[in-house]
Amino acid sequence: MTNLIQGKRRKTDIISFVSVDMDDLKIINDTYGHPEGDEAIIAIAKTINHTIENNGFCARVGGDEFAVVITSEDKKFHENFKDVLKAAIKQKSDEMNKKFELHASVGIVTTLASELAENIHDNIKLADEKMYKDKKEFKSENN
Repeated sequence: MTNLIQGKRRKTDIISFVSVDMDDLKIINDTYGHPEGDEAIIAIAKTINHTIENNGFCARVGGDEFAVVITSEDKKFHENFKDVLKAAIKQKSDEMNKKFELHASVGIVTTLASELAENIHDNIKLADEKMYKDKKEFKSENN
């Protein structure tokens, strides 16, 4: 990851750090079984990868958590990524036609390469904080 990011060092290069956490995996596992939960995780992962196309990369960092780095030169791609990803997950959920709905909380931090925090982990931490805020909003709207 560091090598890819360090390769984006022109002042005008845009980099986004995205934290994605699937919502309600425990409920899916407990209600419908772990094979359904596994299918849901795979669907989220494939949707993330399809959404980023060749504009970055995605890594699974936990059971239902993903880290995404976007390196697209298209500023609009970064600005719209969260909404586009959530819409794609909703569409995938509808296509799967399961008794549960796929949803993920997303946090994103976008910066110019010239303004990257000295410690890349600071950007990742901020993306996580934004994702947890998104998750809290989702939980309050759906409980």
